[in-house]
Amino acid sequence: MPAIDPQRLLADLRALRGIGAQGRGVVRPAFSASDMEARRWLKRRYEEAGLEATIDGVGNVLGTQGARRCGGIDPCRRERLPLNCILITRRFHECS
Repeated sequence: MPAIDPQRLLADLRALRGIGAQGRGVVRPAFSASDMEARRWLKRRYEEAGLEATIDGVGNVLGTQGARRCGGIDPCRRERLPLNCILITRRFHECS
């Protein structure tokens, strides 16, 4: 299991809290400007971590390792792939 950097975690939570902050809380109605800003912030953090990040049509922010972490192999092909590549990448690709 990867180690958690508590300082970085707190800094990220504080940065995210700053988007839509009101008083001691946060107000981000769904799909408002502040909500979308927060989703884009998370997408950038995923990309900085080396993940392929997308925001789907209903606003879910997805971060996957993608094919590039699997040696550039197309996860939809019937090849021998490491199990984690299959589980992570096939789920987010349209395989015929």
